[in-house]
Amino acid sequence: AKSLTRPIQATGEYLLMVTNCGNRSGAILRSGQVIVHQPHGYLPGNKIWTFYWWGWSTLVNEILCAIWIIAVACHWRAIVYAQKVIAILAVVGSVHGVLAYLQYLYWNLSGIRNMILYWGTMSAYSIKYFITLRLLVGTASGSGISVEGLAKPASFKVEVVSFVFLMMQWIWKLTVSNKYRIMIKPHVTMAVMVPGTILWLYLYIWIYRQFNSLCARLQDKSFASEVVSRYINMRLILVLSLLLATVVFVLQLADILWADTPWNFQWVPYDAAPYSVYTLFMLAMMILWWPTKDSWKFGYTNQVNQEETEAGGETHKVNAEQVGVNEEVL
Repeated sequence: AKSLTRPIQATGEYLLMVTNCGNRSGAILRSGQVIVHQPHGYLPGNKIWTFYWWGWSTLVNEILCAIWIIAVACHWRAIVYAQKVIAILAVVGSVHGVLAYLQYLYWNLSGIRNMILYWGTMSAYSIKYFITLRLLVGTASGSGISVEGLAKPASFKVEVVSFVFLMMQWIWKLTVSNKYRIMIKPHVTMAVMVPGTILWLYLYIWIYRQFNSLCARLQDKSFASEVVSRYINMRLILVLSLLLATVVFVLQLADILWADTPWNFQWVPYDAAPYSVYTLFMLAMMILWWPTKDSWKFGYTNQVNQEETEAGGETHKVNAEQVGVNEEVL
């Protein structure tokens, strides 16, 4: 093996040609790699802004994670299901950002893409969206608020759909992260994008319908106005997230079909745009479900035939029932 270094004096397009000047009757197999050292390091030019982006976005998410963890720790005994899952998401999102930043940092310093960091980033990305789906399904069912949890048949269906969603997220991220590196054809990218988009849209419609159904049930059962208001605000967050996600989808679709995104903006469609939308979603969820000492009042309690005695000695029986989603699941 022999290494050859050639200084590049000016910016431009360069073509590496390898020819065989030996015996034409014999076959010679050649392999190797090209590493270009630029003023910023070894990262390809279209990845340097991705590197900068992950640095700043990871810092923002680390701050949000720290704030949420402190808030949860201060009211640990009072928090409910949604607040616990948001805490898990905050940690997983932070790990995802750190791994992504370290991956590009190592690549920039060494010229080699560390596959452990790469697959770690892929795993954290997929798990993050998997848990997010479980959070929305659980919240839409009223888990921890109006019911203790999903019934076993419904829970099994949710597990299956969530696993399929996890695998599709993994495949999508694997495709777009290598789109420019190995020049994946547009029809291949579309073949990965379309099924995932259809599944995502179906899940969104189902979750939104469940929120509508649950809000109506809570109002019929005269739940506290604050509980009903919180679920109404959840629907608003879903609608705003859909609008922002649509913008991201259009950006990605345009890049796939026309491939006209300038090299210094290729970090926007697949990194900055979707991650920014997700960060805004998490910020809205944190504000909506901010932990307080009274958070336990949103928790589920099965108060059936509970006797309450007032100061006057009269005894009353309170008959409470679970109010959650209907049996139609996915």
